[in-house]
Amino acid sequence: MSDAIEEALTEIEADDGYDYGREWAYDFEKNQFVMKHGTPLIVTGKEALKIYIVKALKTVRYRYPIYSWDYGCEIEDILGKTFSKEVIESEIKRMIIDALIYDDRIEEVGGFEVELDDEQLRVSFRVKTVFDDEMEVTVNV
Repeated sequence: MSDAIEEALTEIEADDGYDYGREWAYDFEKNQFVMKHGTPLIVTGKEALKIYIVKALKTVRYRYPIYSWDYGCEIEDILGKTFSKEVIESEIKRMIIDALIYDDRIEEVGGFEVELDDEQLRVSFRVKTVFDDEMEVTVNV
């Protein structure tokens, strides 16, 4: 890697002392990578795990052969169905938990708040990590 590229590749690091891994910084509202001088930023710490979570929930499971069958979520399958609101909310919670339990960093998912209308699904929940940290995640699906 050239010195110019290496210099442009900036890491956003958290000082939490735990290895949450690394992810490419992503702007989910603009649906694009966050760039600096034409090179994607790398995120570490809790923010890396949060990016992984949101990306996993926005990726339709089984659709893309590049991902294993453990990766992604089937929320798309339940949206638009004529089940009761309670059944849909219950299934959304189950699907989110199922999408995230495969990650070794995640110990527990709970505290769900589901907002569902004709246009959009918004879900907020807590994630407890194996590092004994908790974080709030909000996803628009």
